[in-house]
Amino acid sequence: MSERIVVRLGRDGRVEAHTEGVRGPGCLSAIALLEELLESVAVESRYTRDYYAGAEVDVPAEQVLHEGETP
Repeated sequence: MSERIVVRLGRDGRVEAHTEGVRGPGCLSAIALLEELLESVAVESRYTRDYYAGAEVDVPAEQVLHEGETP
């Protein structure tokens, strides 16, 4: 899959965007570029599986589960 940013514009002017095919923290750079182009700031964000796939990333301690633990 190629890398891309998918943008959805709401009737109320709200902009929703997510990346596809961008693995690791590279997605953060893509969203930062979109923020710059739109002269805006993200108000909510979530990491997808692609963020954690195939790249070394720092996960905050509260997100690390040890064997046998449940969220």
